[in-house]
Amino acid sequence: MFIRTLDSDGVCNVCHVVDKRHRAINLLKENNYFEGVLSEIIEYKSPKGYNCIVGLSGGADSSYLTVKAKELGLNPLLVYIDNGWNTEVLVSNIQCLIKKLGFELYTIVIDWNEIKDLVRSFLKAGVIDIYW
Repeated sequence: MFIRTLDSDGVCNVCHVVDKRHRAINLLKENNYFEGVLSEIIEYKSPKGYNCIVGLSGGADSSYLTVKAKELGLNPLLVYIDNGWNTEVLVSNIQCLIKKLGFELYTIVIDWNEIKDLVRSFLKAGVIDIYW
């Protein structure tokens, strides 16, 4: 349990933590830290020419990240884990991204019977949040 306290000026200790983190992020921005890290990643090339990996689901978040990777000059290997619950929209999004951006896709297909048993076990155990 996190106990919230107020300092002598009436400022919450959580506010101090948030302010400290904001100052640290701003300092990183001022020193071009992120640009430096991005430059290092762009310069790195695996034997097959990739410099990062993007986990792709076909949803909005990973699709946006994939587009941003292209804009930033990255060459990711896109990795999709097929758990058997594909939708037409998801597959269409992935195909569109690959075609438009020119990235390669590596798909890992999980055995449907294993997934089915795993989901059944979670449901029987009463796990309410099953994330993939």
